[in-house]
Amino acid sequence: MEQATPYFSVIMPAFNRQQLIEVSVGSVLNQTFGDFELIVIDDGSTDNTVQILEQINDPRLIVLKQTNAGPGAARNRGIGVAKGEYVAFLDSDDLYLPWTLQIYHDAILANENPSLMISHASDFHDTTELEQIKNEPVKIHRYDDYFQAADQNFWIGASVVGVNREVLLKSGGFNNAKVNQEDCDLWLRLGNAPGFIAIHQPICSGRRWHDQNVSHEMDKNIKGVQYLLNQAKLGAYPKTNHKALLTILTRHIRPASLDCIKHGYRSVAWDLYKETFFWNLKLGRLRYLLGFWLRFITGRRGR
Repeated sequence: MEQATPYFSVIMPAFNRQQLIEVSVGSVLNQTFGDFELIVIDDGSTDNTVQILEQINDPRLIVLKQTNAGPGAARNRGIGVAKGEYVAFLDSDDLYLPWTLQIYHDAILANENPSLMISHASDFHDTTELEQIKNEPVKIHRYDDYFQAADQNFWIGASVVGVNREVLLKSGGFNNAKVNQEDCDLWLRLGNAPGFIAIHQPICSGRRWHDQNVSHEMDKNIKGVQYLLNQAKLGAYPKTNHKALLTILTRHIRPASLDCIKHGYRSVAWDLYKETFFWNLKLGRLRYLLGFWLRFITGRRGR
């Protein structure tokens, strides 16, 4: 008998997460909405991550293994076998709240099957911090597409996103390179996909902060924003709303350029500033354009 198609495919890449993986997986398997499959892709772990996963007895859990290739490639592996109508993502150090997929499901049906959806996350260091979060009445803002919401300054990490699977497949998925910002690159390529909703409440996931956060890796951060910049130059992103595209791009590149000064990557900082100068001028980001110079002049010397 052919198995029914799940409504959601939740995709979780994992690398050396033996201390956290059981809790993250459990946050999905214990959802109040049960029509999903959870695809965990072990990205070449050298610890006991795979052994822990193999001890979890739940037919909704699918475990895939690959040599280490980075989170983008791991997510793409999961997308390739996903069967759900919508694909949602959760990083292996983050958590879903119990109601997350139910909220996603209801929001999709109430908003005419949007291509892309996001929710909000609460930062935490210890899981007990999430116990204070309540399942509040739903508040959603709806937009024609992601670009229409460019001025809202949404933080869109993978763990708060759901995408229509057909739209996701047509997009080509994530960048396979081992760089950060691979998720931002995908959201930009989906910038004019019809229908974008932002779930403002309740909070739907917990974003764990610890010493191993990928966002702390400067070299990958630099390569990530450079990739975004190069993709924009190559015309990889929709041009239907050029101002919105520049707004989102520079929102990622501005802090990266300042971090480069802080950590001594002065030549990289200058290149990012120079390449985006007229973009920021067009957007009226004079505070940044002047503030960069002040930091550049007073910043420490380095690479």
